[in-house]
Amino acid sequence: MDLEAFLLDEPTASLDPATEGILIDILAGLAAHGKTIVAATQDLLLARHIGEFAVVLGPGRRPLFAGPVETALGDAALLERAGLAHAHRLPHRRAAADFRHSHYREEDKR
Repeated sequence: MDLEAFLLDEPTASLDPATEGILIDILAGLAAHGKTIVAATQDLLLARHIGEFAVVLGPGRRPLFAGPVETALGDAALLERAGLAHAHRLPHRRAAADFRHSHYREEDKR
């Protein structure tokens, strides 16, 4: 089969980091060959690595944003409204209380 589009629902769910990396390589390769990839995901790392365009859904599955992935990932308030980032009541060991973040690896560049 030579599919033109791939529709994926939470493709990295339950994958260990090494396997997630392999999947990202496969999906990036498909995209590089002109294939369309549509992924429903809460994995912001995956979105950054394979996505160009994002639709962010909020409460009631209503669209909050449609546009470039990097614009969405750079908008902490948007991510918080969508439940993709949060503020802790208590701090992590190395973070201040109320530090808003999403727990995805490339975000914290302090």
